[in-house]
Amino acid sequence: MRPPRSTFALRPLWLVPLWILPLWASVAGVAPAQSLLLRVLDESGAPVVGATVVRATEVPELLKSKPTARTDAHGRADCSLDGDDPTVRRILVWVTAPGRASYLLERSTPGHVAFAVVRTPPEDGIETVVLPRAATITGLVHAEDRAPVAGATVVGVDPLATERFGATRWTLGVTQLRADRYVDFAATDQQGSFRLTGVLARGAEVVVSAPGFHESRIDFVAPHQPLVVALQRGGTVSGRVVDAAGVPISAHLMVRAERGGPGMELLQTANDGTFRIALRHPGRYRVAALDRAAPGFPGWDRPLQGWVFGPMLEAPKDGITIELANRRLDRAFELAVVDAKTGVPVSGAHGVARWNTVNGSALGVHVTMPTAGRDVSVPGRLVLPGPAPGQPARAALLVKAPGYAPTLLHGVHFDPQRPDARSAKVELQRECVVAGTVVDQRGKPLPGARIRCFRQRERDLDPSIQAERDADSRTDARGAFRIEQLAEGEYELSITHPARPPAAPVAIRLGTAEHKAGIVVRMPRGVMLRGRVKGEGLGGCRVRLDADPGFAWGINPRIRTLGGATASGHNSANGGTARSPIPLAADGGFAFHGLHRGAYSVVLERPRRDGTGTRHEHLLGRIVVADQDLSREFDAALHPLGSLHGTVVFRGVALPRGRLLLRAEPAVAVLHAPSQPPELLPEQIFPLMVCATCLPESDGRFAMQLPKGNYFVCAYDLATGLRLLRADAVVMAAGGRVERKLAIELGAVRVGLETGAARTRPAVVSGLEIVEEISGEERQRAERAKQRVLGRVHIAPGVSAVELYLPPTPLLLRLHNNAPQLRPEGLQQMWESSPVGRARVTAVPGKETRVAIAVH
Repeated sequence: MRPPRSTFALRPLWLVPLWILPLWASVAGVAPAQSLLLRVLDESGAPVVGATVVRATEVPELLKSKPTARTDAHGRADCSLDGDDPTVRRILVWVTAPGRASYLLERSTPGHVAFAVVRTPPEDGIETVVLPRAATITGLVHAEDRAPVAGATVVGVDPLATERFGATRWTLGVTQLRADRYVDFAATDQQGSFRLTGVLARGAEVVVSAPGFHESRIDFVAPHQPLVVALQRGGTVSGRVVDAAGVPISAHLMVRAERGGPGMELLQTANDGTFRIALRHPGRYRVAALDRAAPGFPGWDRPLQGWVFGPMLEAPKDGITIELANRRLDRAFELAVVDAKTGVPVSGAHGVARWNTVNGSALGVHVTMPTAGRDVSVPGRLVLPGPAPGQPARAALLVKAPGYAPTLLHGVHFDPQRPDARSAKVELQRECVVAGTVVDQRGKPLPGARIRCFRQRERDLDPSIQAERDADSRTDARGAFRIEQLAEGEYELSITHPARPPAAPVAIRLGTAEHKAGIVVRMPRGVMLRGRVKGEGLGGCRVRLDADPGFAWGINPRIRTLGGATASGHNSANGGTARSPIPLAADGGFAFHGLHRGAYSVVLERPRRDGTGTRHEHLLGRIVVADQDLSREFDAALHPLGSLHGTVVFRGVALPRGRLLLRAEPAVAVLHAPSQPPELLPEQIFPLMVCATCLPESDGRFAMQLPKGNYFVCAYDLATGLRLLRADAVVMAAGGRVERKLAIELGAVRVGLETGAARTRPAVVSGLEIVEEISGEERQRAERAKQRVLGRVHIAPGVSAVELYLPPTPLLLRLHNNAPQLRPEGLQQMWESSPVGRARVTAVPGKETRVAIAVH
């Protein structure tokens, strides 16, 4: 066991923006996990015995919590999630073993779909974690006066999981859009030294923090590389949050700084409204507050939608006061909510408004987000945030209250200059209720079935508002379900079960305040597939079924969209025809129950041994399900991995040792004409599903194993995420061997950051982007989002020059800071903020090119 180490200040380790997770979970139909069983393996597939499993709700707790479980002789451990505390939204699980890389999982607690894991868990709840051999990073942490800093926390994160790899508008690059990752922690001793023993062989992004100091982040550190980190002394900001009457109030807090990452740091005040926050970054900053009584997760709300900002500050400060009424009086929309029959004010109302649009640049999409309202403790009075300046002034408003049907207001217009355009009256009708029972084909109650109640779609209604009007339920032990708070209208009930085909949809029509009970839904049994996989080295392997949508007879298209057949087949828990992967038994056996009629691909998933956490996939065969149970046997020996071997040769300048990563990325065959051979193009949608990575040896040799398929061999600089090479396509046969020689041309570029003599304060720069240059008229017309970001570099405070290794192609260098997010409307603008400096450069192989960027 690795002993717990000292605590450190709260810092978000999750590099995916938090608002993406609810979006992704809703698209994928992910259900919150109820339990978590782990299977821990080494790189050869053997179980890791005695691995330590630590469970906590926040990162600092991981370092001081006692082990929750240890793996047994089969490498298994039970780490079930506790959902008793409704305030706990996520669980962190840290898996460690001596001499092996440490792995961190993030899971939602039951009932909190917003924090559901991006990757759908296996049907049986057993997660396979591969812990490869670990590398070590040692170093020293000292202050500006060279005095050692004891008790500093050092975090080493997998460099592939950092956001600087989020390369382009249309693809995910090599960013892993998932919460799980390899993470290791260490603490400095009295001499300021530390030792990270559980990082991957490819190195780590290292973050160092200590009380009283600003945080330091190093983009990439090679294994076994001694690291010296100088921390800049920082300070704290303290104060209190009060309401409009000056009474202290408990609130969520958000710290915005013009240095550091673009995300926000979410904290909370004490119950008496006081707070003291350690400043993570130097430079200007602001503290914003949101009433903790406001419903929903605070990260969903845009700054003007309920957040109140404190003053702009440039140094540590004590005694600031943020006056909070949970709304901006000049931007609020007030509703009078009454009973439609009696006119009596309705208590407990809450609402959702759609004024604003959030740019999700990480995925290349625009997503509308809800703004939550709250009952302000005056019965019948509901305050909703109005639109932010520059946002649409018209929206749809949805109002709900216990015992009442949801009421929708179309085309609400907001005008802060007109009192009559800042308020409205809402009359709520009593709710409609639907109740019934779900049984199997023999009439026996069927618990665990999910009933979704979809309202008929209204034209031009925002999808998110539409989703707020829908409802769902699950059957209890008696097979009974009940759905409340429905409005009059036409609905469709869709009934699904993890181990059965979906039942035929049930159409219902509800009148005003109608209670419709006695609905009986009979679910089909479906077909059972019993199978067995023969072969060697099947430890940790799983089998899944991928459905062919063309054969998914009788499936409601809406169900197929929300939880049905997908390319990866990971949505069976929500009633689709595909089935999530299940582990093989010791004898290679497996069984799928309740299959729908149709065609399926049987896919074998082998865990990778290269520390990427992904899997090799092999198509074992295809089956057609009709009305009879099936029994099949598959031979894994017919699907051996192929091997790709080769040598990397640098021309011009060699990349520093440890920074080069080779990656085999999947390619798809596109047929342009019947008489022409297909063209191989990069997989654009999910390039991470099937790939392999490796680090070349010191002499340039490399080798990786790949299943049958088409691939491109790409080379990346781990320090910047810049792709240095895309080789010709490789066609890999089962068990075949392919040789490749990769020649990489590089030139060294030294970028100096210049500040004009007339400036009165130092330039603040947080990052440098390496962008694909677009020339001519196309460049004049191109928006910023259409220029592909190829790589990113973090600029630490005080850095005046950056050394880059670039291919000899025209590139654009752009400097950025986070100053736009200091403004109340800045969260949206920060993603599209203009550079504070730029320069064009073309590297010359074998030479050092110098370029200066004037910082505006």
